[in-house]
Amino acid sequence: MNYPRPKKRPLPKPPASEKPEPKNPLAPVVEKQVLEAIGEINRLVKIRAKNVFDNNWRVNIWCEIDSQTELCIIPQLKIKYSYFVKTDKEGNIVSSDPELGVECG
Repeated sequence: MNYPRPKKRPLPKPPASEKPEPKNPLAPVVEKQVLEAIGEINRLVKIRAKNVFDNNWRVNIWCEIDSQTELCIIPQLKIKYSYFVKTDKEGNIVSSDPELGVECG
């Protein structure tokens, strides 16, 4: 039997990759102040400050942690410090919740 050949359809386009948000120019200022307030951080991987609204920032600091098992060879990351900070218009930290230097649970 001869079956009709299926029509060729164009392949669906992959979703457009999201463009990263432009970094707020005050983010490095806030990050620097947080790092200075905390002091030396062992095994620091990344810090990110994001303006949530009206000069209120979420600052997360990721650190490498030891695995709970001996079998894991891939480094594990954890948010070791997380703060909600309020700044003035120049980016100077006015308040922080929790207080800077306190580790996450």
